Amino acid sequence: MNKPKAKGTKFESEIVKYLQAHGHVARRIALAGAEDCGDVYAEIRGTSYVIECKAYKTITPQLEQSARSQAVKESDNYQTHTGDYPCLPLAVMKQHGKAIGRSIVHEPEMHRGDAIMWRMYYLDEFIKKID
Repeated sequence: MNKPKAKGTKFESEIVKYLQAHGHVARRIALAGAEDCGDVYAEIRGTSYVIECKAYKTITPQLEQSARSQAVKESDNYQTHTGDYPCLPLAVMKQHGKAIGRSIVHEPEMHRGDAIMWRMYYLDEFIKKID
């Protein structure tokens, strides 16, 4: 496994452990080739989520937009392949050197036509909000 892939796998596993430690169902999603279905599946208070996990040295607005777009696409793929509707997208981004609880969660808040408005939280704040 190459170094970037290993780092990504490690972060995905950390997210799963973090969610499980807070009493939520979470598991890594197997790679699905061209129609990727996200990195992590979670059930949180009766809501299903597909989570796209990204770890970067520096997080830029362009990387945030890319992660959000990828989360939406992969959530749609997951729903198509599994029939699990609705399954909401989340993008979780971690900056190198920061604690897992300081990862940034991008949660869709509102749809306006084709546009999605996103709300951002630190992971530890997101968990408090939903618990």
